[in-house]
Amino acid sequence: MSIGLLRGTPRLVTALTVATAFTLPVISVAAQASAAAATITAASADEPGGAPGSAPGGAPARASEWWLTALGVSRAWQAAAGRGGGVTVAVLSTGVDATQPDLAGDVTAGPDLSRSGRGSGGPFWGYEGTAVASLIAGHGHGRGGTAGITGVAPRAKILSLRVTLEYNDPLNARAAITNRLPDAIAAGIRYAVSRGVQVIALPLDPGALGPSATGDPAAGGGSPAERAAVTFALAHNVLLVAPAGDNGASTGSVTYPAAYPGVIAAGATGRDGRLTPYTSTRSYVALTAPGANLREAAPGRGYDALSSSDMSAALTAGAAALIRSRYPRLTAAQVAQALLRGAGHGALNAATAVAAAAAVAGTLPGPARGGQGTSGAGAAPQGGSGGSGSTATHQGGAGTIAGS
Repeated sequence: MSIGLLRGTPRLVTALTVATAFTLPVISVAAQASAAAATITAASADEPGGAPGSAPGGAPARASEWWLTALGVSRAWQAAAGRGGGVTVAVLSTGVDATQPDLAGDVTAGPDLSRSGRGSGGPFWGYEGTAVASLIAGHGHGRGGTAGITGVAPRAKILSLRVTLEYNDPLNARAAITNRLPDAIAAGIRYAVSRGVQVIALPLDPGALGPSATGDPAAGGGSPAERAAVTFALAHNVLLVAPAGDNGASTGSVTYPAAYPGVIAAGATGRDGRLTPYTSTRSYVALTAPGANLREAAPGRGYDALSSSDMSAALTAGAAALIRSRYPRLTAAQVAQALLRGAGHGALNAATAVAAAAAVAGTLPGPARGGQGTSGAGAAPQGGSGGSGSTATHQGGAGTIAGS
């Protein structure tokens, strides 16, 4: 089965009010293939550092993280030297192991809102969440931090909230548990906002979990509480990122929280820049990022290789943290604008996104224009709207993401 290239441009998320209207250019499939090839072959120019292969002790070395190169992270770090410092990203997932060497010292654990009965250290706890957290804010370990996983924003902090189940958890078959997960996600969003986070990394749709990506359909479709929580977070100037969904090759159904207006939904690409067979290509997908066979931190001192749009969303959240750290006066809407401008071919580029954020920051009045920040709280007060408008609906952009 071939994997279709990203065609046209993603649909824009307009529930977030942006300062300047823009349209991403439509490019040909051939041009996209050329761009993807150039990104891959330019590894030496963008490599964050370290030597290829594995570090002592079996941990991956930073240079083996090909996705950092594909995203232009080293160039983004040059422009955003704080590397996410002062920003807290809430990871709403299956739990994060705060003792993992690549995350130690940077994780605050919140309550287990899933009420699933799973505990830390068990076989169905913390794998997805620890992976996501490491791609966002892993700081590596060992000499110079070059062993293990380095995230896109390695100086950001993580707030971990367990709101869902591992994809292979047998509890996915128990409706009494899965049916309440959308409301657990809603509670997690509100808890995170109350703790002053600047970015929230949302989980996969509980109704599309499991090895077949079908899950319990009764748990799908979100919930009124979940929708209201998303609106609440946007009104408090918090950026939300979600995986587009891993059911593109199965049901292909609409997934939540990705489909809510105002949420940036990230689809998954492979190392070749092509869409993965499993990623959702629904109209609400805003951009894509690497999400196939990425090496991530696992509970304990281990590492896993996972393939999921959840990993793509993690990388996107990391890029958002870089921007919120470097340009703390930007609203969530303006950060979203920068991320989308940094996906000119549909594929996220952190360096281009930071540059786009600099351009937006340059339009702000006052002496703090574009200033280096230590907090990503933004100019809008936590009780304010963070923008100049109200939530709306997704609007079609110049094209769609499609596989073939």
